[in-house]
Amino acid sequence: MKAQEYARNEKYVEAIKLLETKIDKKNRKYSYYFFHGYYMLSIDNNNNSREALTDFLSAYEYDSGKYLINYFIGYTYYLISDNDNAAIYLENACKLFVADKDKPAPYRLLAEVYYDAGRFNDALGNNEIAIRRQKDDSYLLLQRGMILARLGKKQELAIGY
Repeated sequence: MKAQEYARNEKYVEAIKLLETKIDKKNRKYSYYFFHGYYMLSIDNNNNSREALTDFLSAYEYDSGKYLINYFIGYTYYLISDNDNAAIYLENACKLFVADKDKPAPYRLLAEVYYDAGRFNDALGNNEIAIRRQKDDSYLLLQRGMILARLGKKQELAIGY
């Protein structure tokens, strides 16, 4: 598909225009909505988040059992600071996640969502899973330190640093 070629070359505006002109509204299905939303976020995730979310939710109506659609709905809710909905879809993504197949892993982002929502024990659990998967990720270690500090676990915090 030509739209994916445009996207590979980071020509997301062209990819979106092609999707919108070549796929008639009555023929738009999961792939259209998923890629349209993905390309919208790729252009500017701050200003296009709500439109991308609409696309992702439309794709979800066609197939709610896909890992990536749950991840991107959760991610987009996170971008618009709706942590409750972000957590719902990221939790679904965690259930659907298949190691060594799916990327990106959802645990780091879910830990971030939980942290922002004040759910520090849940944040810590997901952070620990993320660290097991990516031992050398310095952000995950920083995230762990922030979570431990919020939980008042000074002893564990001191050991980690």
